[in-house]
Amino acid sequence: MCTSFVYRGSTVIIANNFDHPDEDFKLALREPAHLAVLVNVNGRYFPSFGITLDGTFINDLMVEGTEAGRYKRASQNRWTMTTLVENVLTGRAAFDDLSTILAQKTIVDNPALSTHAMIANAGGDVRVVEPGRGNLYSPRGDGSHFVMSNFPLCTAAAPDATSPGADRYDAASQALADAGPDFGVEDAFAVLEQVAQRGGNYPTRFSMVAVPADQVVYFSVFGDFHRRFRFSFADDCVTAARGVDANYCQHLSAGGTLGKIFREG
Repeated sequence: MCTSFVYRGSTVIIANNFDHPDEDFKLALREPAHLAVLVNVNGRYFPSFGITLDGTFINDLMVEGTEAGRYKRASQNRWTMTTLVENVLTGRAAFDDLSTILAQKTIVDNPALSTHAMIANAGGDVRVVEPGRGNLYSPRGDGSHFVMSNFPLCTAAAPDATSPGADRYDAASQALADAGPDFGVEDAFAVLEQVAQRGGNYPTRFSMVAVPADQVVYFSVFGDFHRRFRFSFADDCVTAARGVDANYCQHLSAGGTLGKIFREG
């Protein structure tokens, strides 16, 4: 059911565990330059989360729905969550413009699925969008970190024991609170591994750590944190980072590369 966080240390780190019942997802490089993970919905692939060349990240994690946020047909003044994800990743909804956009647009759920989005920029500022509940803004100065899992943040300051994803939220929050300013890629993967889901209906399929300042994304697939890949916007190529053949190189396309390819690579 996914966990994401931003760490605002000497280097801004953005991390995300994608927990999903289906192994069928793709990693795609699209224009204008952004890296996206696509999920299969009834035979069509839609972006679920990703990051742009300039370091803007967006995801959509499952959350309990509201009547006010239920799906309605998209219009000029109404966006679904998929439209929001697409518009952020393509630059049609820049991070600095989101306050104005969200005042003008109503954001609703996708059909048959309720989610909320964490949007972060390269400086570590965060905005959360929750259909039917509203949105919140957490600038870098709010604290060293920001965490989101699967309970609403606009209506609850902290989870109780029954909140979906509360255990993962608490574990990540504690680990980040104990971290120092030099928190880096290895530390971020350690937190993701700590909150990864093993088995069950929503096992962890894809784990990513982005370093916006370097325009680099590191990732592991299917919960195998011993094997790690590196994507750089500089060369548009996935290469080995750890536990993978040093000569590994996989170029990405707009159509996407199946996630299982990286398990086999």
